[in-house]
Amino acid sequence: MIEKGRHLNIRKDLRFCKFCTDAIEDEKHLLISCPTFSTQREMLMIQIKEKLLNPFVFENMNENEKFIFLLENMKSVSLVAKYLNHTLEIREFLLNKPKIQI
Repeated sequence: MIEKGRHLNIRKDLRFCKFCTDAIEDEKHLLISCPTFSTQREMLMIQIKEKLLNPFVFENMNENEKFIFLLENMKSVSLVAKYLNHTLEIREFLLNKPKIQI
């Protein structure tokens, strides 16, 4: 919603996540905290930690520090890009595909 909201002139404080409804859906929310993508995020974090010399430091970062690290660290950029692509595909599917009723 952070991107669509810009184009639709929706105030930033009203661009809620379609899955959480109490959180603003921005880049940080999608990458760090949206529970809908927790499984994909856990896989990403495992891959990130495998690439780091000292994963303990990463594990002890707060959400803001992790967000900045993930976007700035050259070892994580390709993994983050794959995660974002995959989660955005899942998001589109969940929002646009009707559920089958039995």
